[in-house]
Amino acid sequence: MALELCQENGNITPFEWLSSVWSQRLNSVVAMATDELQRVQRGVVISVKEGRNVLVKCDGNVEQAVQQLVEDWRKKVCGGIPVF
Repeated sequence: MALELCQENGNITPFEWLSSVWSQRLNSVVAMATDELQRVQRGVVISVKEGRNVLVKCDGNVEQAVQQLVEDWRKKVCGGIPVF
């Protein structure tokens, strides 16, 4: 995955991509999902581990990973009942 995505980002090696771009994407996913969920319930925090696992499953797609984290939380906490 890193090889494909680093080619899309110009002349960056896979190692450089993983150490910079991936970290930025992961931080974005965690922050965005946490912000979205805190609109519903204060104190909700998405962990880096959760964010990483979902970001990998979503092939590095930040928006898709955020949506998946929110949906997973909703199913786990609310039994699938829409709260948004």
